[in-house]
Amino acid sequence: MRFEFENVEVTAQALHKSSADFRERYPSESEAVQYMKEKAVELFTRNYSAATGPEVNGSGVLEVPIWRGVGVTFAVAQDSEFADREEWSVETGLLDVQYVEAVFWVALPL
Repeated sequence: MRFEFENVEVTAQALHKSSADFRERYPSESEAVQYMKEKAVELFTRNYSAATGPEVNGSGVLEVPIWRGVGVTFAVAQDSEFADREEWSVETGLLDVQYVEAVFWVALPL
Protein backbone atom coordinates (compact mmCIF):
# COMPACT_ATOMS: atom_id res chain seq x y z
CA MET A 1 0.00 0.00 0.00
CA ARG A 2 1.29 3.44 -0.86
CA PHE A 3 1.12 6.26 1.70
CA GLU A 4 1.48 10.00 1.41
CA PHE A 5 2.40 11.70 4.70
CA GLU A 6 1.15 15.28 5.06
CA ASN A 7 2.51 17.67 7.74
CA VAL A 8 4.90 15.02 9.07
CA GLU A 9 8.06 17.17 8.99
CA VAL A 10 6.35 20.23 10.47
CA THR A 11 4.74 18.14 13.21
CA ALA A 12 8.08 16.49 14.04
CA GLN A 13 9.71 19.92 14.30
CA ALA A 14 6.92 21.13 16.60
CA LEU A 15 7.33 18.08 18.84
CA HIS A 16 11.09 18.60 18.93
CA LYS A 17 10.56 22.16 20.16
CA SER A 18 7.79 21.43 22.64
CA SER A 19 8.59 18.02 24.16
CA ALA A 20 11.87 17.21 25.88
CA ASP A 21 10.78 13.56 26.16
CA PHE A 22 10.19 13.34 22.43
CA ARG A 23 13.48 15.07 21.64
CA GLU A 24 15.34 12.71 23.98
CA ARG A 25 13.76 9.61 22.45
CA TYR A 26 14.17 10.82 18.84
CA PRO A 27 17.25 13.10 18.85
CA SER A 28 17.25 13.91 15.14
CA GLU A 29 14.32 15.17 13.12
CA SER A 30 14.83 12.35 10.61
CA GLU A 31 14.40 9.79 13.43
CA ALA A 32 11.29 11.66 14.57
CA VAL A 33 9.79 11.67 11.07
CA GLN A 34 10.52 7.96 10.62
CA TYR A 35 8.88 7.14 13.99
CA MET A 36 5.79 9.15 13.08
CA LYS A 37 5.44 7.44 9.70
CA GLU A 38 5.85 3.99 11.28
CA LYS A 39 3.27 4.81 13.96
CA ALA A 40 0.78 6.09 11.37
CA VAL A 41 1.13 2.92 9.27
CA GLU A 42 0.72 0.83 12.45
CA LEU A 43 -2.50 2.68 13.34
CA PHE A 44 -3.82 2.33 9.79
CA THR A 45 -3.04 -1.38 9.73
CA ARG A 46 -4.65 -1.97 13.13
CA ASN A 47 -7.82 -0.02 12.36
CA TYR A 48 -8.39 -0.28 8.62
CA SER A 49 -6.66 -3.36 7.19
CA ALA A 50 -10.04 -5.12 6.98
CA ALA A 51 -11.69 -2.23 5.10
CA THR A 52 -12.90 -3.13 1.61
CA GLY A 53 -13.80 0.34 0.34
CA PRO A 54 -13.24 4.03 1.04
CA GLU A 55 -16.56 4.38 2.86
CA VAL A 56 -15.35 1.89 5.51
CA ASN A 57 -12.16 3.84 6.12
CA GLY A 58 -13.65 6.05 8.84
CA SER A 59 -12.60 9.20 7.00
CA GLY A 60 -12.24 12.15 9.32
CA VAL A 61 -11.63 10.07 12.45
CA LEU A 62 -8.57 11.25 14.35
CA GLU A 63 -6.38 8.28 15.26
CA VAL A 64 -4.26 8.71 18.37
CA PRO A 65 -1.77 8.56 19.84
CA ILE A 66 1.16 9.31 17.60
CA TRP A 67 2.56 11.18 20.57
CA ARG A 68 0.90 13.20 23.32
CA GLY A 69 -1.30 15.77 21.63
CA VAL A 70 -0.58 14.45 18.12
CA GLY A 71 -2.79 12.26 15.97
CA VAL A 72 -3.33 11.36 12.33
CA THR A 73 -6.33 11.27 10.01
CA PHE A 74 -6.48 8.89 7.05
CA ALA A 75 -8.11 9.41 3.68
CA VAL A 76 -8.01 7.16 0.66
CA ALA A 77 -7.13 8.86 -2.59
CA GLN A 78 -6.74 8.37 -6.30
CA ASP A 79 -3.53 8.97 -8.18
CA SER A 80 -2.06 12.44 -8.34
CA GLU A 81 1.04 13.52 -10.20
CA PHE A 82 1.99 15.74 -7.26
CA ALA A 83 1.76 13.09 -4.56
CA ASP A 84 4.93 12.08 -2.73
CA ARG A 85 4.13 8.45 -1.91
CA GLU A 86 6.04 5.70 -0.15
CA GLU A 87 5.42 1.97 -0.43
CA TRP A 88 4.74 0.17 2.89
CA SER A 89 4.00 -3.50 3.38
CA VAL A 90 0.36 -3.45 4.51
CA GLU A 91 -2.24 -6.09 3.73
CA THR A 92 -5.60 -4.49 2.97
CA GLY A 93 -8.83 -5.14 1.15
CA LEU A 94 -8.79 -1.66 -0.44
CA LEU A 95 -8.34 -2.87 -3.99
CA ASP A 96 -9.39 0.25 -5.91
CA VAL A 97 -7.50 2.70 -3.70
CA GLN A 98 -4.24 3.95 -5.15
CA TYR A 99 -2.81 5.43 -1.97
CA VAL A 100 -3.63 6.47 1.58
CA GLU A 101 -3.10 10.04 2.67
CA ALA A 102 -2.01 10.32 6.31
CA VAL A 103 -2.45 13.85 7.67
CA PHE A 104 -0.83 14.63 11.02
CA TRP A 105 -2.55 16.93 13.52
CA VAL A 106 -1.41 18.68 16.69
CA ALA A 107 -4.09 19.28 19.31
CA LEU A 108 -4.03 22.85 20.60
CA PRO A 109 -4.39 23.39 24.35
CA LEU A 110 -7.69 24.99 25.31
